[in-house]
Amino acid sequence: MGDRPIIFSSPMVRALMEGRKTMTRRLVTSPLAKCQIGDRLWVRESITRSGAYVQYIADHKTSGHVWLSHWRDARPSIHMPRWASRLTLTVTETNIERLQDITEADAATEGVERATEFNLRKWGYDQTHRMGFADLWDGLHGAGAWDANPEVVALRFTVARQNIDEIKDAA
Repeated sequence: MGDRPIIFSSPMVRALMEGRKTMTRRLVTSPLAKCQIGDRLWVRESITRSGAYVQYIADHKTSGHVWLSHWRDARPSIHMPRWASRLTLTVTETNIERLQDITEADAATEGVERATEFNLRKWGYDQTHRMGFADLWDGLHGAGAWDANPEVVALRFTVARQNIDEIKDAA
């Protein structure tokens, strides 16, 4: 069993907190492709710090670069220390597959919304979670990333609203 960090954006942290996200996909070239069942992932998210006090950006309605610019000591997720993590994911399933093999049900467990009317020109009238996920993937990896259909690791997990070291101590 290994412990690894995993980065999520504020909308995906909110989806984890709300119980809408129990799955994630990462490129097979990611270190997360080596995850095994039972591995634990501690979630890195954007925070601000004032002394020992931590404020989580995902807890605010306006999370993003504009909001972050108002905080002198804001830290992007990549710099979040392990001790400040409040979410721990335990891997329950791993699969290597092509990106476009994602089902509608799995796309919903990715925590994304359905494709919006704004994207009707791109996806036709296919307002599904799957197309919402395609939009997210292109937003993260660049235009055409969905169409490239790369190999990904699909990780299914349970979510504990607890720091990874608190869980370790409780075991």
